[in-house]
Amino acid sequence: PSPSVAEPKPSAAPISTPKVKVMPTLKEPVRSLGRDEIETLLKQGEDFVSVGDFSSARIVFGRVAEAGDARGALALAATYDPVALAKIGAKGATPDEAKAREWYQKAKDLGSAKAAPRLEALKNRAQ
Repeated sequence: PSPSVAEPKPSAAPISTPKVKVMPTLKEPVRSLGRDEIETLLKQGEDFVSVGDFSSARIVFGRVAEAGDARGALALAATYDPVALAKIGAKGATPDEAKAREWYQKAKDLGSAKAAPRLEALKNRAQ
């Protein structure tokens, strides 16, 4: 015969759950890139867009945006912008107006003068 295993007795004590610590928003660039690296990545992103590889372009532009460069955020937003995609006759890119707005806002926050009119164009399109 096998030994009997004692069943744990129910406890009236509440089960404590760990508290989740919320990290503050970073004000500094996530990743530092030099001027030459930024220029190279922007060119690569443009090359990807020109051949219709929007997935790769988004990755490259995202790296530039993470480094705190408004041009990267602006270019990334354009890869989601239904207005911008229609202007270039993009095929294979899935527009996402919410992401376009989000990245245009980040570009604006990073100092892009071109972001505000694009945000306005999206707003007018939705009306």
